[in-house]
Amino acid sequence: MKMQSAYVIEKNIPLPKDKRRPSRYPWAELQAGDSVLIAPFHARVYRAASLYAKRNGLKFICRTEGDGIRVWRSS
Repeated sequence: MKMQSAYVIEKNIPLPKDKRRPSRYPWAELQAGDSVLIAPFHARVYRAASLYAKRNGLKFICRTEGDGIRVWRSS
């Protein structure tokens, strides 16, 4: 006996617009080799850069500089 699915498969349904808040940091504007200094230092910058890089297939390098953090886009 074949079980009937409780789910309805639908085709050509458009994907809803991404509702994530845009980043407060300029990750999307950085080209490979560019850097940005974000001051004052805050640990959330490391996490924000890491998440953006992971979601977009990029690489960033973060280093403390004075009272801030410098973030380079390496690829």
